[in-house]
Amino acid sequence: MTRQAVLQSATYTLNHRPTSVRSARACTRRTLAAWALLDIADDVTLLVSELVTNAIVHTADAVRCQIELALNLSGRTLRADITDHGHSWPGPMEPPRAVPDDESGRGLTVVNSLADKWGVELLPDGKTVWFLITVRRAVPCLRPSRTPSPRWPGIAPADHG
Repeated sequence: MTRQAVLQSATYTLNHRPTSVRSARACTRRTLAAWALLDIADDVTLLVSELVTNAIVHTADAVRCQIELALNLSGRTLRADITDHGHSWPGPMEPPRAVPDDESGRGLTVVNSLADKWGVELLPDGKTVWFLITVRRAVPCLRPSRTPSPRWPGIAPADHG
């Protein structure tokens, strides 16, 4: 498989707190709007929200832990990476089905349903849960760039070097 060049890239560093889920959604929507990808914004925002929530809920060491959200557009493929420093595995690649009375446990089922592909990469100090979504229409001609992290509550400055 030939790897396509990254056309657009944005990275956000989120603090380990529940309000960062809202910040992750806002950053995702803003980034996709800037890239003229509003047609996939709802699905991508929902998936980012689910995975950032999982990273916060299942990462115990909130004091030293930050979560990184990276969005990369290559050709017609958008890849989102959510990286945390926890060592809990996010579950089987085919998530179990939640029963109607369950108040949680549907996040990976949503990811499995909406993403074209998703997976987990183990890191020496944590893991990255990623997903791919195909852009169904022609991607506008965009100059390669890196979208800077805005100064919003719940978001720490990201290294864009």
